[in-house]
Amino acid sequence: MEEGEKYFWPFLLVSVLFSLVILATMLFLVPGTFFLFVGNGLSGMGASLSMIGTLLLIIGIGLATVMAILWGVRFFFYTYTLLIDDHHGRAAMKTSYRLVHGHFWDVFVRLALPKALFFIVFAFGLFVASTLASMIISGAAGLNIDLQVRLTTIVTGILVLLQTILINPIILIADYLIYKDMTR
Repeated sequence: MEEGEKYFWPFLLVSVLFSLVILATMLFLVPGTFFLFVGNGLSGMGASLSMIGTLLLIIGIGLATVMAILWGVRFFFYTYTLLIDDHHGRAAMKTSYRLVHGHFWDVFVRLALPKALFFIVFAFGLFVASTLASMIISGAAGLNIDLQVRLTTIVTGILVLLQTILINPIILIADYLIYKDMTR
């Protein structure tokens, strides 16, 4: 318990830093949003400003997405550098950045591919389980539609919860193995 308390505040600090880095990408949306608000408030020239704002917003969304992915991958391993290598604060962020530097596409593919594969497998499993559960519920509830809807809602929630319980450790283990491979 004491060891967990020792890492709580540093983990919180690094998580806030990471969140601020990702939120900083939203600054690309400010010019487009500004022009949209000004254009909608004016008559006459407002349509031109709204078109410029829309164009800037589309460009901003693209840039924000690219930068969020870029920074998200570069700083992805901050939790592992904190908990495993005992780097605190900005040092954890810098260590994560150094690990990924020069290997961005390799790391991106190694992070995205297992998650996509796990998602597809578990989504298919959830579909099969939900379909079977729905068939069983329909047979058991008979013509009582209200009962069918309630039972289906409950069972679907339980299936999603079970899927989450199963998939999270697998994803964390895959990410940990990528981290260990990169630190060699």
